[in-house]
Amino acid sequence: MFSNVSIQIRVIAAFSVVLALTLMLGIMSLSRMNSVADSGVFIGTNALPSIKEIDGIYTATLRIRVDQYQHILTLTDKEMDALEKRMEGAQMDFEQSRKNYEP
Repeated sequence: MFSNVSIQIRVIAAFSVVLALTLMLGIMSLSRMNSVADSGVFIGTNALPSIKEIDGIYTATLRIRVDQYQHILTLTDKEMDALEKRMEGAQMDFEQSRKNYEP
């Protein structure tokens, strides 16, 4: 079939096929890169803020637990009152972070 075609035409056809395949690969790659960029935007705007709020919940929970432990070990009323105020603050931080986390 191609035996009657000159070498020059065959080489031009081969390079044309390679060029067309390269262009198709480039277009497909750009499309996929756009998809990856969209995923990155989604993660940056939706996933990371919620992780920050989860960290706030975790930190507030640890503060509450440490304050409760210290409250149990405290002997004076003055220190107990100070720890109770710190626990209230940690509880408010916990509630705020939980409220921010909920959709």
